[in-house]
Amino acid sequence: MERPVTVVIVDGNPGTRAGLARRLMQVPGISVVAEGRDEEEAVRVVGERRPDVVVADVPRMAPDAAAFLGRIAQAAPEAGIVVLTAYLTERARSDLMRAGARALLLKEIDSGALTRAIETVAGRRLGEERRTEG
Repeated sequence: MERPVTVVIVDGNPGTRAGLARRLMQVPGISVVAEGRDEEEAVRVVGERRPDVVVADVPRMAPDAAAFLGRIAQAAPEAGIVVLTAYLTERARSDLMRAGARALLLKEIDSGALTRAIETVAGRRLGEERRTEG
């Protein structure tokens, strides 16, 4: 059996982090290995755990979002970054992609689409029996 895709979740809201973790833990082939509540904790746990994928909330008006993604990329260069956000402008999209994001998704995304984004970023297909409902 193939090793699961390891994921670190970063979000400032504890309820959102817990909800994302619950959703992802139901997907065969995904292992949530750590969570981060802020930039400093995120960079630390990503560096320690070296996940395949980082799923990170980026507040819509965060002026330093690109710098934050750069720090994540430095902590674990092999990790793919999936950004979740409530709002995304074309300029922000461009800045975040240049900073290292491999996928940009609105927070309202359903579980199936989030799983597909993680698969794409991790470069492999996960279990066929995965959940596709949000």
